[in-house]
Amino acid sequence: MNEYQTTGNVTVSALKADLSRQTARKYVVATQPPNERQGKPTWRTRKNSLVAIWPHAERLLAETPELEAKARFEHLWEHSLERCN
Repeated sequence: MNEYQTTGNVTVSALKADLSRQTARKYVVATQPPNERQGKPTWRTRKNSLVAIWPHAERLLAETPELEAKARFEHLWEHSLERCN
């Protein structure tokens, strides 16, 4: 878009941005970059697997800030396995 604003030439702007001319034209006509044109999804694609252990994880973070991430993960993993059995 910056190149197009300075030159006014879609072909040159597309070449410099490594886009096809058609794609560059689409962005110029839309007056928005692609990341602003796409909306964020409002639906979940899978169920939240941390729901069951999240309160315990927050408590563990608050009570033992000195633990490393790997130790926390192993503790939470063992805790979740106990709940499944």
